[in-house]
Amino acid sequence: MKRVAIEFVGGPFDGQYFDSASNDQFGQAALELYQLFRVMREEAKRQERLEPLGEIITRASAHVMAKADEEGWTPEKRKALMPYYDYAVNEWTEDDSEVLIKTQYVGRSN
Repeated sequence: MKRVAIEFVGGPFDGQYFDSASNDQFGQAALELYQLFRVMREEAKRQERLEPLGEIITRASAHVMAKADEEGWTPEKRKALMPYYDYAVNEWTEDDSEVLIKTQYVGRSN
């Protein structure tokens, strides 16, 4: 299995990575996002779109997520109060052993 690293540039997650080499939730998220984006890129090629990049990753605020868990927020409260931030995929480098995906902050989605 290839190593997958996703870098976040700008915004509140500037400089953070999802890296499949780590054994945490972010490592698993890197693999899941890679699979999703790979399917989206293949579909873009099939439809002969010239620009397959531009997929959006939406991340919730880690600080607010921790507070919500600590305080036992209901799903409704999470939906109403949780800030989410959007990052667009703008660079994709892949070889036989690894995939490096770079994202750029594009704004808050709620």
